[in-house]
Amino acid sequence: MSALTSFYEFTQLDEEKQYDLAFKNGAFLGASEKRSKKFVLYKLNNFFVEITYDIETNRIISLKAFLHLKE
Repeated sequence: MSALTSFYEFTQLDEEKQYDLAFKNGAFLGASEKRSKKFVLYKLNNFFVEITYDIETNRIISLKAFLHLKE
């Protein structure tokens, strides 16, 4: 799959394709931990993707895409 051009296109993909694009085409921006969760942030084109992991099981809990970072 080629690189996406918009946030809307990304949000219309199935979850597996969203993960694949975030991991393969996203620019890693950073990670943080809170309690038993790890939050990893990627930048894709003009939007961001946050992937949340359960630290204890090392499994992905969720993926959230958004246009702007909160300050």
